[in-house]
Amino acid sequence: GEIAFDPAKAAVARVALVRHASEITPAFEAQETDPKSEARPEVWSDWAGFAARAEAMATAAEALDTGSPEALADGLGALGQSCGGCHKLYRIEK
Repeated sequence: GEIAFDPAKAAVARVALVRHASEITPAFEAQETDPKSEARPEVWSDWAGFAARAEAMATAAEALDTGSPEALADGLGALGQSCGGCHKLYRIEK
């Protein structure tokens, strides 16, 4: 069935995405060696690149327009690209 768009719920989700984006670099500042981690060593050897990609995700999340389904869909494409761009370089595929 069709899902009804709720701009208020979309706005709340946008705020959560912006908050989570701001937590990315602080979460990786310490180089951890947890065997369950999916982080590649390049997170730390290319810190500037990693931080720039995290900032790109934050920018894309902040730019999300939650006023209509069409506007949100347009912004989600950019957000998805920012996530994928970081994961391809800095995340171990399982």
